[in-house]
Amino acid sequence: MSGISSPRTLSSTNSVIPSHVLAVALAVALALAGASVVEGQPGRYVGTPSDPWIPNFAHPEVAGGAIVTSIQAGDWSDAATWGDSPPTAGDVVVIEHDVSFDVATEVYDLVIYPGGRLRFRTDLDTRLTVGTLQVLEGAALEIGRRQQPVADDVLAEIVFTDRPIDTAVDPGQYGNGLIVLGEATLHGAPVSTNFARLALEPAAGDLTLEVARPVLGWQPGGRVVVPDSRQADPRPEKGFVSQTETAEIAAVSPDGRTLTLAAPLAHAHPGARDVDGELDYLPHVAYLASNLVLLSENPGGTRGHAQFLHRADADVRFVLFRDLGRTTAEELDPTVFDEDGNATYIGTNQPGRYPLHAHHLTGPEIPQENGRQFTFGGNAIDGGEDEHLFKWGIAIHASHYGVVRGNTVYNYAGAGIVTEDGSESHNLFTHNFAVRSAAVDSLNTQDRGTAGTAFWFRGQNNVVRDNVAADARSSGFSINAYRLGEVEVPVAQGSLTKETVDMNALPILDFTGNESYGPAFHGLDLWEIGSTGETLHDVARSAIRDLTVWHHFDRGLTVYRTHRITYDRLTIRGDTPQLDSRYVDPVGVHLSDFYRLRSHVLTRVDIQGQRVGISIDLAPVPEDLVGNYFGLPAPQDRSADVVVQASRLSNYINVSVGTRRNLGSPRRTLVCDTEFGRVDIDLSGQDEPQYDLVRDYDFGLDRNVVSPDELLVYNYDLDPAADFDAFYLEQAPDFIVPQTTEDGRRVGSPEAGLTNEENWALYGIAIGGEIAPCLDGDGRPEVLGFACPIDGVDGTTDVAAPTAPPALITDASAAGDGEVRLAWLPSCDDDRIAEYVVERDGLEIARTSETRFVDAGLATGTYSYRVRAVDPAGHESVWSTAGWPRCRRSSCRGLGGHLFDGLDAE
Repeated sequence: MSGISSPRTLSSTNSVIPSHVLAVALAVALALAGASVVEGQPGRYVGTPSDPWIPNFAHPEVAGGAIVTSIQAGDWSDAATWGDSPPTAGDVVVIEHDVSFDVATEVYDLVIYPGGRLRFRTDLDTRLTVGTLQVLEGAALEIGRRQQPVADDVLAEIVFTDRPIDTAVDPGQYGNGLIVLGEATLHGAPVSTNFARLALEPAAGDLTLEVARPVLGWQPGGRVVVPDSRQADPRPEKGFVSQTETAEIAAVSPDGRTLTLAAPLAHAHPGARDVDGELDYLPHVAYLASNLVLLSENPGGTRGHAQFLHRADADVRFVLFRDLGRTTAEELDPTVFDEDGNATYIGTNQPGRYPLHAHHLTGPEIPQENGRQFTFGGNAIDGGEDEHLFKWGIAIHASHYGVVRGNTVYNYAGAGIVTEDGSESHNLFTHNFAVRSAAVDSLNTQDRGTAGTAFWFRGQNNVVRDNVAADARSSGFSINAYRLGEVEVPVAQGSLTKETVDMNALPILDFTGNESYGPAFHGLDLWEIGSTGETLHDVARSAIRDLTVWHHFDRGLTVYRTHRITYDRLTIRGDTPQLDSRYVDPVGVHLSDFYRLRSHVLTRVDIQGQRVGISIDLAPVPEDLVGNYFGLPAPQDRSADVVVQASRLSNYINVSVGTRRNLGSPRRTLVCDTEFGRVDIDLSGQDEPQYDLVRDYDFGLDRNVVSPDELLVYNYDLDPAADFDAFYLEQAPDFIVPQTTEDGRRVGSPEAGLTNEENWALYGIAIGGEIAPCLDGDGRPEVLGFACPIDGVDGTTDVAAPTAPPALITDASAAGDGEVRLAWLPSCDDDRIAEYVVERDGLEIARTSETRFVDAGLATGTYSYRVRAVDPAGHESVWSTAGWPRCRRSSCRGLGGHLFDGLDAE
């Protein structure tokens, strides 16, 4: 056989199933006779602390057929293994020995008991058709292993029978699937990668796909998916239909670089271009095939699922999960049990029945060979062609220290890959691809992975690197800690003991090298990282590194109540010609709306082809949180709320800073060392001229128009002589300040009809907290507002603290044993930087005027570094983020493969 699953392999089998009533009666009779109960065998329930009422599907009170038990080790096909003859379609099989599975057969259910092991032959075709395959604690299922996977010319299948679940014996509806409490090792034939970037843009009618790197192990007959990569409104109610398409491979070139398809593509799949029309990014092609397959007999009937729980040792690699998963993205409706395990209500939409599911999975006491508690690697989760409501492809729930690597998820509702409750910690999600995530609900604060997000993370305490999202209705990535609060996490890897942490007070552990493209509202959305509602936590700074977003419809990055984030090397591309339309209004970075944010740094960002590159409309921070007091004429806190530094912006409007919302502290926005470009679109006839910087005044409700609000620009368009303070045009002396409303929804002048000048004289207030000191609105046509020389309110020319040094990198391998090499980007200041202070483990070790330092003479160990800048006036910046994890240059893929790119002389 070819080793690729196809409908031909699903030949019909005897589907006659014994009556459950007769089966239970028979089991009870056997039990009374003492024939089926052996001392030490599992009881009626084999549940875990999280799921105590999981039934033993081979227990006499549960079994749906005659129980057949192995009596010795041997081949399945050998009658001696069973004492009579091998099991048949109506039997419930119990494995108590080491049994080699060497047939294609059907059984009712199969349970591997403690001490038992079921090994599929890896050198011949096998197929097991079964309702429930259950691996109890102390038992093992082996279908290939890393050293001996299923041979590439062999096909191994597990087909989950389409039959109604008997809720009388299985009220929690665990059955009809793979349930693992013990050891499960599943290894199909390996492939070099499950997805690869294309080398050429596919056009409609193409019969070949060129890939940028060889795809080894992809076979003729296998299915591939090419994502919809357009910039398009993703709302079905607006007529959107996904153009993601699948095709069968007819041939693979010997070098693995050319895929010939069995039928031509129906659609074009465009790449992303910069504003000059140069091609920057291309879409991918993903492989949806394996020679080890778990599938549902009838996708429209009772579907199977795969669940790994508690102390299970799960090592699952290069497996195709096809048409699995029963839980839908509609409202959950779980079964309710009393304290004795009696079902008081039978649910109709049981949670947790997903295609590939780590459920409260602590994993083995001794970690796996790769140092992890579970491994899901190189798998393909195929939801089929039709849009449906079955929820989530890979779900990680209350499970920790696992690795989810190199998987492809296609066509699941709500989200593709998720962490479910926010407690999930120290899992590694890397090099996964999720495409076509249908929406059930809209994106909002209550979204729980149902809005159509490729990667949806309920919390932020995981490592997320080098993943790709495409064709998601809502977002490519979402980190949603909204009102998450206290959760329980293990005190150590593999421990069952938990400690309570406030997840909202933790930084993002690691989010590096991820990419989102195609029809989606957002590339990445963040919710309450470092904050809980109006409360900002004293949290360590988070970092979003090397994020790439292209062809999103609305916002590349959107942020809700999030605190202390650095975005380094953020790249965003839009389909520039679409800006001709008023209905296409993409924003690169959206720090806006009514939500309170503070201390956001964007460094080395490259945003092109947007209506607005960076939109800043930050609500202020409440005064009791930052020690500032409303009504003062200038900020007491001279640090910036938003810094845009060392970046390139080429958009219709590059930076837009709007008036303040609500009450609170002063705000400062700083743009420095940033290059500005244009787009070749002329909307001036629609009264929309292009600008580099816009002070966007709005005196509507829920606005504070008189709170201090600065926009400082250093080295404008990389000109060292171009520093200025950008004021609203409405900060002119004679502008009449709107009056404060009775309900307090607008804060402005205490009296009607007073100008800025009059308000300043009477009350010490003005629009934006200051009257513009110059009226040269025509002096810089690229700026909508007054561009005035920077001059502090205290009469000096150096009033601002420097920005924190961004992008601190540590590298222990480049400088030799006993040395750690540090490098960072320079800070910005309205004068200059006098020196940088370097700390190791909280103690100052050096001061230097350079942007690099070598810490020598170190003993072996782990060290923490941070750096801050000091200007000639003695103003100190806040500390940098912690040094990046050290790595070898060849493995720093999230950094573009160049650890010291732009920072190192090499």
